[in-house]
Amino acid sequence: MGIACQAEARLSIAPSGRVDNDDVLMGRILEGCPFAFGELFERYWDPLVDYASGFVGALDEAEDVVQETFVRVWKTRSAWSPSGTISAYLYRITRNLSLNARRDVRTRREREACAGVVIGLACSPPWTPLQEFEGKQLEERMNAAVAQLPLRRREVLLLSFVNHFSRQEIATEHGVTTRTVSNQMSAALSQLRRVAADHLEQC
Repeated sequence: MGIACQAEARLSIAPSGRVDNDDVLMGRILEGCPFAFGELFERYWDPLVDYASGFVGALDEAEDVVQETFVRVWKTRSAWSPSGTISAYLYRITRNLSLNARRDVRTRREREACAGVVIGLACSPPWTPLQEFEGKQLEERMNAAVAQLPLRRREVLLLSFVNHFSRQEIATEHGVTTRTVSNQMSAALSQLRRVAADHLEQC
């Protein structure tokens, strides 16, 4: 801990009236000074939350992203090298985490949609023997439809919904781009939805 931060620690508060620029703050943070980190946090929390909200939408998710941004800054402070401004560094981390969060939300929604199709009308559980029978029929048809998917689509679907792989992990596994994975996933879900729609029309 640096001399300045030791003095702050003895006082239990940061010196009043002092406003360090970002470079000075980061220098103190590199020394492990929690007061400097607190100043940086207060300075950038609101603008970073506003920035993250533009990607993820919901305020609570944006706050989670920014919280993770500062956690990473603190944990990796010893590896930080001044190749640009602190603000650019913070915004870059926030942007990357926001994009990851947005992708995770989209993936979760797709999983929920697919799960709803595969297990039948999850929001309308069968209350009569006839409805239960129809639900089992739909489940059987959906399982058969999954088995009949082209190999690559089926593998992508199972890796995502059964093994909970991310798009990037699936892309790495198959040696393709994430866009290819997304296209395969969309095609598989579209095919399953058509099977479900055909079944419901026959009921």
